[in-house]
Parts: sequence; C-alpha cells; structure tokens
Amino acid sequence: MTHALRAACLLPICFVLALYQPVAAAAECSASSLTTLRNCVANIANYSGIVLTQDVTCTTDVDCCGSGNSPLIDLVSTTGKTVRGDGTYRVLKRSAGQRNCSLIRAGTSTTIRDLVIDEDVNDPPCSPGDGCPSTVMVNGRHNVTLDNVRIFNGKAYVVYVWGSDRFTFRNGEITSAGIIGLYVGHNSYAPSDHLTIENSTFRWARTNAIAIEGVRNSAWDASWISGNQIYQNHLHGLWTCEGKVCPGGQIYLARGEGLVLYNNNIWGGRCDNCAGGISGIEFGDPYGGVTVNNVTVSTNRIHDNTGAGVPRRPNLSRARRGSGAL
Repeated sequence: MTHALRAACLLPICFVLALYQPVAAAAECSASSLTTLRNCVANIANYSGIVLTQDVTCTTDVDCCGSGNSPLIDLVSTTGKTVRGDGTYRVLKRSAGQRNCSLIRAGTSTTIRDLVIDEDVNDPPCSPGDGCPSTVMVNGRHNVTLDNVRIFNGKAYVVYVWGSDRFTFRNGEITSAGIIGLYVGHNSYAPSDHLTIENSTFRWARTNAIAIEGVRNSAWDASWISGNQIYQNHLHGLWTCEGKVCPGGQIYLARGEGLVLYNNNIWGGRCDNCAGGISGIEFGDPYGGVTVNNVTVSTNRIHDNTGAGVPRRPNLSRARRGSGAL
C-alpha cells in the first residue's frame, strides 16, 4: 500500500476524532467581594462554580439575601456546581438577613467546601415558632456534599436536609446552633436516604446536635454517622412535654431505618432548664408507634452526659449495640 493510500484510509478516522475533541471545562467565577459574589451567583450558568478569593461580609438584610428573600447563593436550579474557598478556607459572614433567607440553597450534585460560615454571634438565635430559615438548605436534591465547612452561630436548623439522597457532611463543624445543628426530615413526608455524617464536630447547640426524623435505607446499604466529636449540646430546651421543658439527646433519631452510628465520641450533654438529663443518643418518637428500625450502634464512646447514654423507648425495633463504652 502506498503512502498516499494509507493517508486516504486514515482521513475518515482523523475526521471522526476531530468531531469528538473534549470541550474545555467552564471556568470558576472568582468572588473577592459581596458585589462580585452576587454577580457570580447571577451568572452561575456560565461557570463551573464560585471560588471565594477573599473573605466576604454582608451587613444589611437586603445585601445578605437574594431578590425576594431568596438565598444569597441560590443553586437550586443548577447541576454540578461548586462553591469553595481558595487555600485552606475563606470566611463568609452575615451580620443581617439570617431571619429572612437561607445563605445557601443547594442544587443537584452541589459541592460546598473549604468555607467558614459565620452567622454572627451578636444576633440572637431563633425559637421554633419564629419560622427562621436554615443557613444551608438541601431540599429534594441528589448528591450534595459539604466538605471542610465550618458553620458558627446559625440561628435555627443550621443545615436542613429534606427528601434528598446521598447527602454528605464531612470534615466539618457546626458550633452554637440556634435550634438544631443538622436536621434530616421527615419520614411522613419526604425521607432521605444514603446519608453520611463523618469526621466532624458538633458542639454547643441549644437542642440536638443532629436530629433525624426521616432516613430510609436497607440494613445492608445504610446511612452512616461515624467518627464525629459531639459534645456539650442540648444546652437549653425549646419544646415542652406535659407542661415541662423536654429533655433529649445530643443525637436524636426519631424516625428512620437502616442507620449505623459508629466510632463517635459523645459527651457532656447538659441542659439549663430541662425537666431531666440529656442523653448521648435518643431513640424513637415518644408520640408514635415503631418509628426506628434496623439501627446499629457500635464502637462509640458515650460519657459524662447528665442523662442515660442510650435510653431505649418501646418504639425502637431491631437495634444492635456493638462494642463501645457507655
């Protein structure tokens, strides 16, 4: 075969390969101020995500929310976007707007990482009847990850997960939650599945560090809460039971099935106004039937709480306790 013929035979292949050259990934939008952050959010469809290159602060209700009190960073209609800080982390601080809007609403396959979120200790926390929004909202979304995200002084349910699958919170921190640190609900309406909460710190929440009212998994494909430091939560009761302020647990698993709690250190639960002690892990809805099923508690260290380590209610079914210290 001549050189000319060989070249002619290869031409169609070369033409096909040219058609399928990969398209360059969209660039990140750099935000170094509140103005550039808002511009990045408005044009997020043109970018792979947002990178904070400087700490960003907002100080008024208008500046700290989107239009019509939508979240400041609203990704709900997007897929595959990332919001991150450059370097180790960047600080995103709100001194207003916390009672009007969420800071971030996740989309599908959203990743939030390397951020410190400060909701301002000088603004008082909300109460359950105030209707305050969460700091981070994950509603009906798939594959959302918060990695190396530290959230301080959230006013209500700080991270709120509803009807979502494959949510991950890892290597993070929730400190001084106004009501609940991380909430997952609700089995009666929109349960979540394949939840992972790992290698994180939860401290100084007014009630539960983690409250789960809606996870559904099989026993062999469970949600996991593992490797966390959970301490000095449920400092102040906010609900009443039979005319008294309810005690509770640092972790509250009210409704769910298919969950493993492994290798967590849970200690120092206490309450300044509750009619009873604070437990390490509280199981079961006191007002329901069998609400918790197929749960494994193994290799946890639960100590120095003012209540029982793991109190059991009659509506806990098929729970296994492995090794660990109580």
